[in-house]
Amino acid sequence: MKKFLEKSQKIKATCIVKHDDKILLLRGDQVVNREHRPRAGYFGIPSFTVPFSKDPEDIARQSLQDYFSQTIEDLSIVDVSQYLSENDSEQIFEIVYSATCNPGTQLESNTDVFFFSTEEELDNYMFPEEIKELRKYLDL
Repeated sequence: MKKFLEKSQKIKATCIVKHDDKILLLRGDQVVNREHRPRAGYFGIPSFTVPFSKDPEDIARQSLQDYFSQTIEDLSIVDVSQYLSENDSEQIFEIVYSATCNPGTQLESNTDVFFFSTEEELDNYMFPEEIKELRKYLDL
């Protein structure tokens, strides 16, 4: 019997966090799902899958608290989009948030999990297409 692709939907909460003119990056194996392990050595903007019936904002706040033990402030939506996965089997809704950390707080990076990068250094840590996407939001 021929197996057909099942269609599904997913909601992602992506959060651009700034602190002292730097941008929070999480190591790839922290950011993405298991099937995306090839990105493990790279860094990316925090992005979390939202479980069914959960509030995306709550997931973003709690997940960021878990990763770097800081409360984020000024969380606001900057974009909502939808797109299909590479094999067209999953429709993904992405909510992009902007946030800041407590000003004046001294944050120590844990490069096994996260660190803060200047915009000029992003080329050293992220894939070019992801940097291009991120730059759409940096001046908002």
